[in-house]
Parts: sequence; structure tokens; C-alpha cells
Amino acid sequence: MPFRSLCLALLLVLVSSARADWEAVFNAQSSRGSFPRAAGKFYSKIDRFRVDTNVPVEMSLYVKSGSSRVEAAIPSFRMRLTSDLEKFSAQVPACLSRSFEDCVKRFGLKKTGEAACGEGGDPRTCEIFSGDGKGLKDVKKIEIRHWKGEKEPILASSVVTKKDGDVITTTFAKISRKSHDEAFYAVPAGYVNAGSLDKFLGDFKGGSE
Repeated sequence: MPFRSLCLALLLVLVSSARADWEAVFNAQSSRGSFPRAAGKFYSKIDRFRVDTNVPVEMSLYVKSGSSRVEAAIPSFRMRLTSDLEKFSAQVPACLSRSFEDCVKRFGLKKTGEAACGEGGDPRTCEIFSGDGKGLKDVKKIEIRHWKGEKEPILASSVVTKKDGDVITTTFAKISRKSHDEAFYAVPAGYVNAGSLDKFLGDFKGGSE
């Protein structure tokens, strides 16, 4: 299902995260066109994470480290939706660890090289790590580029090659340190609980065909 692949990509953005407050612009796309190009903003605050995107509809996704639930807010409908993060954990490198070292161990990644990855006047070097995604269903290979010298898992990019041949590439740009209050990482008050995010995306797809 195309929207399921999109949801996987967005969740990967959510879980490619760090301990300190930071944010970035992201761009995710599928080589097989299993979902439209997804772009938006990613935010991290210690153990809370948020993604804002407009594909397939304007929405914000929220997850807390250690939680098995993802929450979504759909502003145009003032709806609150939920999904089970665990169902995706075997399909994407869902690293909710507090250190990059933990991510490397969890998914059996090994350093394969280094490359320049800075932007503009902020030159940086990224370490390249790759592996077969130990324990991840439907994943053939993972390659990530991580800021060298950072203990936190701040990524410049991730490339997930699935067993069906689809390649999901996510890039991060304009990475900066910026703090937001706790309320920014929660579904706004007054949003109505409308059930499953998966069902909503499936119905949305059906209604747009």
C-alpha cells in the first residue's frame, strides 16, 4: 500500500533523533514511487519528537521515546489519530536510543567510510555506517550518514533498501539547535479522537482515487 510506505518513511524521520533540542528540514522519497515525495520539518526535544508534513494531507506526527504509540494531528479536521509504532519496528530502523552507539549496536551497523556533509559556511564530516538491518523485516540494507564527533544520532541522510527493491531515501538539511516548549510536542487541546491513523490514510487514499 503506497500510503503505508509513506507512513514508514515519516516514522523513520521521527525516530532518527537526538537528545538535545534540534530541528531540520527533511525530504523523503521512494525509488519506486510507492508514495509521493514527502517533505517538511523535523523537531527533537530530549525524548519527544515531532514531524510536520503535508503529504498526503497536512498533519503532524508525535512520538515519545519508549512509547509504542504514534499520535497524529490533522489540523484541517481538528482530528487526533493514533498508530502502533511496534508494527513498524521490524520494517524500518526505528532507533529511539539516546545515543548513536546504541543505534549502531541495535542494527548491526559498521563504519564504511567518511564524507563531507556540511552546508554553506558550516563544513562538517559525516561517518558512513551500513548494515543489513539486523532483525528488521523486509529490509535488505541500511546506510546512514552521521555527524562525526556527535554522540547523539544526528543524521544527514538515511537510505533504506527494502527486499522488494524499493529504496527510501531521506535527507536532512538546515539542521540547527532550537528549543520549543513541551506543548509543541503534543496534539493540541480540543482535537477529537478519530481512531486509527492507518484507517484514515487508507480511507483518504480511497477517497482521492
